[in-house]
Amino acid sequence: MKFDVAVADANIFGHLYRSNAEWLLAELFDRVLIDHFIMEEIERKQSSIIPMMQEDFDRGFLQIIRPQDLDKQKLYELYKYYLDDMRYLFLPTDEGEKRGIALAKATGTSFFLTDDENYMEGPYYAINRGIISGLAALAFWDLLYIGIIVAKMSVPVGKRHWDEIVSKGYEPPYRGTFGSKMGQSVRRFKDTQWFTELVEKQKVDIKHRNYMLLTAIRDNGW
Repeated sequence: MKFDVAVADANIFGHLYRSNAEWLLAELFDRVLIDHFIMEEIERKQSSIIPMMQEDFDRGFLQIIRPQDLDKQKLYELYKYYLDDMRYLFLPTDEGEKRGIALAKATGTSFFLTDDENYMEGPYYAINRGIISGLAALAFWDLLYIGIIVAKMSVPVGKRHWDEIVSKGYEPPYRGTFGSKMGQSVRRFKDTQWFTELVEKQKVDIKHRNYMLLTAIRDNGW
């Protein structure tokens, strides 16, 4: 099962495309929207990944959303309303993240993809703590967790993908551990409605899959 659409921040694109792990996006979503401001940020700061993204633009999986696109759908005023709301909260502090969240809310998208976990100021924290409501924030480790639990990726394979992303996708390498982030996802998704519905539709034994994941982490010292 896939979800129709997500909106993504600039950072997660760099982490996934540089490590050849962009397929994690397509495993869960049919389309990923990019606010035009975020795309300009990618062009300025991460231009090396744009050729890697081109095939996904060409096939319509990645879509840049500009003000005129929203205006055609009569969504631009709603977008501006949510953007002003983000600015009033001063969270997140990054303008691109504000615009990405405003785009997600205006288009009725349930998911904002971001690896920015800055305490208090980052969108991952603000969304998951309920400071910004109506969205689910997913980071690359959450996508890996869903792959292991729902798509039944083996834990060793998931760990290999983790190693690739944290070493090649990040500059410098990410310092979090596989075990800590998988444990975080286990706890966070435990009572999440959309995830519960997903595993039920896929007929996944969530307790068994979580047990296998956590046991492998413990036994291998991950």
